[in-house]
Amino acid sequence: MVIRKIIWVLISLLISNGAGHWALAAEPAGPNAATGTVEPAPTAKELPYDASSFDVVFSSFTLELFSETEIPLVLNEISRVLRPGGRLGVVSMHDDGRKTAMVDLYRFLHRHFPHIVDCQPIDAAGLVRRAGFIIDSREDSTIWTMPVVALVAHVTAAAG
Repeated sequence: MVIRKIIWVLISLLISNGAGHWALAAEPAGPNAATGTVEPAPTAKELPYDASSFDVVFSSFTLELFSETEIPLVLNEISRVLRPGGRLGVVSMHDDGRKTAMVDLYRFLHRHFPHIVDCQPIDAAGLVRRAGFIIDSREDSTIWTMPVVALVAHVTAAAG
């Protein structure tokens, strides 16, 4: 049961259902037995878990699918479901201000064709810090000249 829950959460947080909505792929929305109504699939902005339910949440190239105004909501929701001291792992395209042909092309395509290039470089470290996480480790890298950051952070208390 614990392994199933961990796998469900990993699948939930890694699969994008359009720009900015994480689908619960392992247990999709379906009819509510009590009411007979179809329940909408939850998103990362409203995770269907109790507060302090998890020790770890991992997000790889997913936060940048959300708009800049939605990312804090997602991070607050992740903070809510993490236990005190729980860990957040993030791998993300990183906006470090670097000017390369690939970064410029990516930003241009995202600005003009967001339905095709739906993610964007973000200040992942700054967003994670502003959401109340403490960054324990950080590794900067590149993929095809695109800046990438990998973070491990923890929460100090359950979100309210």
